[in-house]
Parts: sequence; C-alpha cells; structure tokens
Amino acid sequence: MSPLPSRTDVLIVGAGPAGLTAALSLHNSGCKDIVVVDSALAADSTSRAIATHAATFEALDRVAPGCADQIVARGNKSSAGRVWDGYNFIKFANFDVLKGHTKYPFILFTPQTVVERILGDRAQEEGIQVCRPHKVVNLAPNADDSNITDVFFEDGRVVQARCVVGADGTKSIVRTIAGISYSDPDGEDPTSEDLKLGVIADVKLDAPVPDGGIMAFHHGTFFLCIPLPPACFAGAQVYRIAYGVPLGTPPHAPPREYLQTLDDAFGLGAHPPTGGQGMNLGIRDAVFLGPVLAAHVARAAAGDADRAALDAPLQAWAANRHETALKVIRLAKAGLARASIKDETTWYLGFVPVNWLKLRNFMLWIMTSTGIMPRLVPWQLSGLKNP
Repeated sequence: MSPLPSRTDVLIVGAGPAGLTAALSLHNSGCKDIVVVDSALAADSTSRAIATHAATFEALDRVAPGCADQIVARGNKSSAGRVWDGYNFIKFANFDVLKGHTKYPFILFTPQTVVERILGDRAQEEGIQVCRPHKVVNLAPNADDSNITDVFFEDGRVVQARCVVGADGTKSIVRTIAGISYSDPDGEDPTSEDLKLGVIADVKLDAPVPDGGIMAFHHGTFFLCIPLPPACFAGAQVYRIAYGVPLGTPPHAPPREYLQTLDDAFGLGAHPPTGGQGMNLGIRDAVFLGPVLAAHVARAAAGDADRAALDAPLQAWAANRHETALKVIRLAKAGLARASIKDETTWYLGFVPVNWLKLRNFMLWIMTSTGIMPRLVPWQLSGLKNP
C-alpha cells in the first residue's frame, strides 16, 4: 500500500484514463501538489473501451506530448467503416475526409488498458503520486475551513484537499455523495424499445475474421467483431465482440446473485458499447479541466476570498462540457435507435404497410450512395467538431 499525504491541493479519485489525464493536465498547467488515489491494488487488466478518436489525440498532445504517438503505435488504425444491414455491406464512414484537418485521420482500435498504461507511465515520469489501494468512503467539509474538503478512506485515514476530482467510473463515490446520478437527458421513456444494454467480451476465434472486422444490424440488435493488436495479448489474435441486449428477460438467464457478483467485480456498464465515446469524452473533459482548476487552486491559495469569482471559470467549464456531453449522448442514442429497428411490418390506417427496417436500409443506401454519410460520420465520431 502506497502512503497517503495528510493534505494536498487536488485529490483525484480514480486512476483510469480520465483521472490520469486530469493529473497530467493540472501538472502541465503549473499545479504540482496533486495526489491520485485508486481502490484497486493495480491498474485494471480488463478493457472497456477499445476506440480512441482524433479529437482525443489532439487534446492529449496539449498536455502530454508524445503520449498520443505511443498509443497510436500500439493500435490498429481504421480509415473506413462498413456495416451489414441484413442484405448488403454499406460503407458508412471514410476517415480520409479528415486528412488535412488532423494529424490523426483514423479511428484507432487498442484496449483501454494500453491507454491507461501509457498515461500512467507519463504521470510517474512527471512525479505525480498514484496511491493504491486506497478506497474513498466519504467526503465532508472541514470543520475549521469550509474551503477544505476532508476525504475519508476505508482504513480510517483522512486527507484534506482544496479540490476533489471524481474520476472513479460508473460506481463513483464522489458522484454519489454529490447527489449526481445517471439519467437520460431527454427523459426516460418506458415504452421505448431502443437498445439500452450491451455485452462486450475479448475472445479468441478458430478462424480469422475477414476484412478487418464485422459490424452487423440484425432484427433489433447489432453485432460487432473487431481485431485487437496481437502485441497487446502476447502475440495472440484477440477480437472484441459486442452485441446489444434486447428488452425483457433472456431465456436461461443466470441467477441474479451471479450477475450481481459480476457487477461488483467488474462494474458492468448500464449502457451498450458506443465507439468508446465515454472514455474519449472523459479524457477531453480532463484536458480542458486542468488549466481552469489549476488557476482556481492558485487563486484560492493566494487568499482570494471572492467565492463567486473563484467558481465562475469552473462553472463555465462545466456548462461547456455538459453541452458537449449532451451532443455525444444524442449521437450515441441515434445510432442505437437505428440498430434497434426490427424486421416487422406495421399497418397504418389499417391498409398502409410500413416495414421500418427496409425503410432504414433504403435511407442508409441513399445516404451512402450520395456520399453524405461516409463524409459526415467521421466528423461525428472523431469529435473534431465537438471536442
């Protein structure tokens, strides 16, 4: 167990990609009194996201030069995207349209663990403390100074911090104590049949997958199979597979207790895979947070007592990142809505048949044959117009 200081300017809870990036961004902005804590004894060996996008690499270049190039060197570049619509393969993305606009005109497939390892190595080089395993259990204002937060740990230790950054994932204790919950920004619709859950796994296959991977829509769900870099798995060819889970209880479902054990151990996500947008957005949030929070800490340490003026830049950052997050969420929901369409015919007015799957496929054909979708999708996924 690595030692904890009794006091720090910024305590970052969570040593994943977002937490490590926040530490690097703060350090790059002149804030050196930083401590990162994580409840796990070692970095996670299981991977969630596998896709890293151009805007994320561009952001990392600002605060940790060279890290983006290291990540790229350990991944598989993809400059095109195809999907099987049930009848034909449709080329829905051509990342070559990004050439001339970014150093990274592609989507990169590499496990999140690789991204985390590279960022962690850089943090260590910069002298940033990453303390493990230390589990935060509570936060409270300091009794003597309301500008200081007491952070309580499971082993009874207490660290005083000017600022606390919650980067501790889907089961965030920081977010829970702050009363921030996950919710659909457009409101929950109990009648919606759109996909909301997904399963991911990294597997070995008996035969290679052709053409660098498969993405398919099938009767209200999707299937994805993407090859990952063999160097990340001791030379073995491993594939990331993902598929949507339809509404309702699946046949032969495992017992609830077994599923709860998995959830406790691995933090199963309550959302389907959506191109690594969560990790990418978290990294970019952290990059942009660094200079704002560093300035806040410096002014507070200098005795600036104007709380409204102190908090205004942070509030502006939060509003901007919230708007960006809403755009990403709606992009992901739109994609999942298209994947959720079933091959069923609905009769309107009793005599007008409409098959929404065939209508979707026809619209996809129009959008791809005219070149609109292959040009539009890379800009949407890359984040370059929504960093």
